[in-house]
Amino acid sequence: MVCGPRTIDEEAGEELVSIKLLKTQLRCAICYEILNDPYTVKSCLHSFCNRCITNQVRNLGMCPSCRMPIGSKRLLRASKNVDQIIKLLLDDINLYNEVHAKKREEKLGKLFDINQFRREIKQQLQR
Repeated sequence: MVCGPRTIDEEAGEELVSIKLLKTQLRCAICYEILNDPYTVKSCLHSFCNRCITNQVRNLGMCPSCRMPIGSKRLLRASKNVDQIIKLLLDDINLYNEVHAKKREEKLGKLFDINQFRREIKQQLQR
């Protein structure tokens, strides 16, 4: 969690929290999207998308954040409070995730052009 100076709304007497900070805390460590149907590992309290952590338990049987063993889906629980917070912040989680996935792909495409990489490998192999 990022610490730093906090902003207080003097009129309302409330603490203001950055939406950007909240979104980083509500991101799944497996798919890097905002938690969709969040589930929490009971033993370590890390949260992930239901789909992501279910696949992780089935394939590797451990928490991807701390490597704590997860023997079965019974060690997971739905995070209804986290889900409600996310729904208050975002109207449509799936749309938000789609838009940000496209932005990540565009940014990655600028950093690494896979087609150019393939052409270079092909040229080197032909030598």
